[in-house]
Amino acid sequence: MLYYTEVGNTDKIAAGGGQASEGEDIHITEVVLPELWRSLDAGEIMDANTIIGVMWLRRKLEMRK
Repeated sequence: MLYYTEVGNTDKIAAGGGQASEGEDIHITEVVLPELWRSLDAGEIMDANTIIGVMWLRRKLEMRK
């Protein structure tokens, strides 16, 4: 599944990682946007959810211009 939400620093209560009791295995990876676009365009991202999310994010940010 793929979800989107905006979270600010004041919303966070922990560094992330998911709750084991709920079967979550969340990994947080920070990447600067130009590197993310390059990785997508180069075909280096293999996970379908990540590809969809990155494509959606790029489109969302382009529409703000």
